[in-house]
Amino acid sequence: MTNKTAALFLKVNGLGTIIVGFLLALVAFPPLAAPGIAMIDFVDWPVDGAVDLDRISRTLSAVSGGLTAGLGACFLFLVAPLVERGDPLARSGGALTLRIWYGIDSAGSIAAGAPLNAVTNTLFLMLLLVPLLLAGKRVPEASG
Repeated sequence: MTNKTAALFLKVNGLGTIIVGFLLALVAFPPLAAPGIAMIDFVDWPVDGAVDLDRISRTLSAVSGGLTAGLGACFLFLVAPLVERGDPLARSGGALTLRIWYGIDSAGSIAAGAPLNAVTNTLFLMLLLVPLLLAGKRVPEASG
C-alpha cells in the first residue's frame, strides 16, 4: 500500500472515530442522546432498549466520547500526514497509541460485562492499524 493510500484510509477512519466519539458525547445531552444510547445498547447486547443512564453514566459517556474523538483527530490530523510523508514515527507512535487504547478499553469492557465492545474495538483497531502496517517505506526528504 502506498503512503498516500494508507494516509487516506487513516483520514477516513480517523473521521469515523471522531463521529463515534461525538455521538457518545451527545449522551450527556438528553434531547440529543438517542444515537449514542443506541450504540451503548448494541455493545451491551442484546439490543433491547433497556439502557438506563444516570448522571455519572452520562458524564462518563461524555468523557469517553471526547477521548474517542480526540483519538480520531490524532489519526486524522497527525498520524495520517506523517504516514503520507513516510515518517517512521507515524507507524511506531500510532501503533503504540492503538495498543494502549485497545488493551485498556477492551479489558475494561469485558470486566464490565460488555464483551461486544471489545469486538467492536477490534474492528476500529484493524481499520486504523492495518493502514499503518501496510504503509510504504520512508520517503526521502528533498535536499536543497
